Formats: sequence, C-alpha cells, structure tokens
Amino acid sequence: PTTPRPTDPQATPFPTSRPTTAPPTRAPTTRPTLRPTPPPTRPPTPNPTPRPTPRPTDATPQMCAMEFYTLADVAQHPDMGSCWYALYGVVFDFTSYLSQHPGGLGTAMIGCGKDAASLFELEPTHNRNLLRSGGFSTYIVGRVGTVRETGTVPCDEVNLVAVA
Repeated sequence: PTTPRPTDPQATPFPTSRPTTAPPTRAPTTRPTLRPTPPPTRPPTPNPTPRPTPRPTDATPQMCAMEFYTLADVAQHPDMGSCWYALYGVVFDFTSYLSQHPGGLGTAMIGCGKDAASLFELEPTHNRNLLRSGGFSTYIVGRVGTVRETGTVPCDEVNLVAVA
C-alpha cells in the first residue's frame, strides 16, 4: 500500500492508480472585432450595346460631291474652244466631242452655251435614251442649279445623263 506524503497538498489518503495530470488547457478566447456591415453589392451596370454604324440603304443613299452651274455659267462656254450644253438638268462639256458628232461640227455647235434640250429633240434620233446608251456620261461636268456651288447628289446618280 502506498501512503501519501503529508507534505503534498494534493495528496489524498487513498491509493490512486491514475497518475496526476494537469488540467486540460483551453485556447484563449478572443472576441471578434466588430466591423460595419458593408452595403450589399450591386451587379455592375452593363455598358450599352453599341449601335452599328449606319450603312447606306435605299432610305439613306451615300452622297457624292457634284458641281452645280447656273445657265449663266453654261452661257460662258458657247464655242468650239469650250462648248457646254445644259440638257435635262445636266451640264455636259462637249468640247472634245464636237469633231466626232455624226451630223458635223456645225449642227453640234448650235447648242453650245445653252439649255439645248429643245434643240436636241429637234433631231429625230436625239433623245434621253441616246444620251444613256451613247456613253455621254463621260462628258458630264455637273448639274443645272440656281446658284454656282458644290453640292451633293446620291452617288448612284452622279452619272445620270438626264435628271429633269
């Protein structure tokens, strides 16, 4: 039998089969620091979808520069050195064509410097279709206008040989 020692304050007068152990230690508890609650996060505002660049359509044709001449401007080109015709709202420079005219130079010179539509139609073979089919769009210098200016017309009308 084991007798406890009288000097040991933890000793008991009873025999024990268990060894004495230190009480279990607990981790120190820490108090959480209080932080303000963040506001709820909102999903990001989506960027607006960019609109496509408008492309020319039948409703919005692409425009091209075109010179507009008055009949007074056309009148400044009345001879074989510079022969302009105004025909159906279009101004033609026929200077280089005069020598090629099938009816001769004299008949072609009659319309130089004028609104020559009425003269042009006196010849039975002359009409708008002749202008369209005869390659005369290469002689176009502009359109007849009320003032001398650079304006715009739909690009698909630049080579129209008759607009009025």
